[in-house]
Amino acid sequence: MKKNKLKALGLALTAATVLVSTSATAQLSPMGTHSYNNGTNGTMQTNTVVSIFAASANTNGAIVQSCSETIWGTTWGLNTLVIASPTQPTPFVTGNIVLFSVLVPPISSATLSHPVYIPAGNGLWGYTTGSGSIYCNYDFLN
Repeated sequence: MKKNKLKALGLALTAATVLVSTSATAQLSPMGTHSYNNGTNGTMQTNTVVSIFAASANTNGAIVQSCSETIWGTTWGLNTLVIASPTQPTPFVTGNIVLFSVLVPPISSATLSHPVYIPAGNGLWGYTTGSGSIYCNYDFLN
């Protein structure tokens, strides 16, 4: 009797392991077939909105697979932003869709924790008020 219970428990654990492995594999996301890299070591142009990808290129929606941004310095209020918008945005205006931002102090870098969908017709824009950088990988949907 004890041997049958152990055997059944072993089969259940094997099935659970296969189920977990299968579902984890199904949820993997690619790193992105397109990439954007601006401002290596904080050399991104300051106080200028830059295009990560144009709204005209995003005809069916896009998935930002990964994105990181950094701001170097200790001056209070320095900021780096990533914004989704159908036209070139004016930073810090109400109504902007800000994916995420970093502000000094206390945060000097941040990374998206999961992929983000950008609706069709919206571009992705970057902006920094100091020595910032933005790195993104993304895919356009078909």
